[in-house]
Amino acid sequence: MKKSILTDLYPEGAAFAEVNACEVPTRFADTKAEYEVFRHGVALVDGIGYAILKLEGENVIEEVDAYVTKDIRYLNSGKIAECFFLNENAEALGLAYVCNDDDTVVLLVPPENAAAVTAWVQEKLGDCVKISDMTQDNHLIFMEGEKSWKVAKEIFDFPIETLPLRDMVRVDFASEKIMLSRIGRSGEYGYAMLGSNDAIHKLAEALLNDYSLTWCGTDALDVCMVEVNQPIINEATVKQANLLEMGYQWFVQFDKEEYCGRDVLMEQFEQKLEKSCVGFVAANASEIPDGSEVYLEDEAVGKVVYSKFDPALNGVLGYLLLEARVAVSGIPLTVKAGGDVAVVTVSSPFVRPLSWDSQME
Repeated sequence: MKKSILTDLYPEGAAFAEVNACEVPTRFADTKAEYEVFRHGVALVDGIGYAILKLEGENVIEEVDAYVTKDIRYLNSGKIAECFFLNENAEALGLAYVCNDDDTVVLLVPPENAAAVTAWVQEKLGDCVKISDMTQDNHLIFMEGEKSWKVAKEIFDFPIETLPLRDMVRVDFASEKIMLSRIGRSGEYGYAMLGSNDAIHKLAEALLNDYSLTWCGTDALDVCMVEVNQPIINEATVKQANLLEMGYQWFVQFDKEEYCGRDVLMEQFEQKLEKSCVGFVAANASEIPDGSEVYLEDEAVGKVVYSKFDPALNGVLGYLLLEARVAVSGIPLTVKAGGDVAVVTVSSPFVRPLSWDSQME
């Protein structure tokens, strides 16, 4: 199992999970405290477990375009598309950041989807483009939080307010170039930083020691992702519902005419939805197992797809897959989870990030 190059900078007591054959930190101290850092401070997140692939070759943009749900043929250099890779049955293999780096494609794929997307890319594109695994000599870290832009502006001496969402630029640090991208998963201002192992280690040290950033793990990040309806793509969610039922169509460009899985996805789009996902809150609950049955009075109407305890709500927040007729906000329901748990359906965003209402100065 691969360990991060940054483990010597971790505090004692960190907890880990094996994801994509890597030791990914799930928490460093307390999940509730780390959640507060995401929402009210600036969190430092280790990108260990991400797939970082460089794709090169003639017509590489067009080759990749045939397998993603957004049109990247006209993606200018320095621009990033956030889109799905689908198989032929329109099942999501994973979400990826597709970066056009001077007609070279850099793929950043979150740990939970990294193995599936990497295998798919190698199978479908291995004969027509050169694929390089960048994780041997490079590392990825993120900082996310309402004031993360201030840290980025100072440490890189760069006018960060000129960097739009889903753009990337190269900045100087420790006599090296860092690929700085404005992307993240918490809903707050977020920045990804990719560079050589040595440069990223020095950068992480500076962020921790000189800017007092706090390590945060995936447990707290997962809560933030649920709050802003960031896609949760895993074996359980893919098997329970398609992309349209999950409400992830905003990562699909419907006027794009050709890509793997499109025909099946369009067939699903033309059909009337019989079930649909909607958010829910269970006040004062601490845990609800995924797969638990959901009832409207005495009638079974769906199941729990995914849920997390949310410190901001002091209860469980998650997604229900319901019969379409009841998949609306404001419906009181009962979940059978070792007893009856009262829940109510809610609209996204379930918790509004501070960054949505603040501006860079």
